[in-house]
This record gives sequence, structure tokens and C-alpha cells, in this order.
Amino acid sequence: MLKKGWEADGSPFKGQQFDPSMFDIPPSAVQF
Repeated sequence: MLKKGWEADGSPFKGQQFDPSMFDIPPSAVQF
């Protein structure tokens, strides 16, 4: 499910290698 969003059109991560370890951070540290 997360990977589908990763490859979604308009995603800044589209075309990059999917790396689940990037999400091992506190939600409070994520800013959009």
C-alpha cells in the first residue's frame, strides 16, 4: 500500500528505489 503511493503520479519519490527504512522516523519529524 505504501509502495503504491510511492510510485503514484506526482509523488516526489516516483522513479526512485523504494526504501522502507526511510520511514523509520518519528511522524513529527516529517514535514510536507
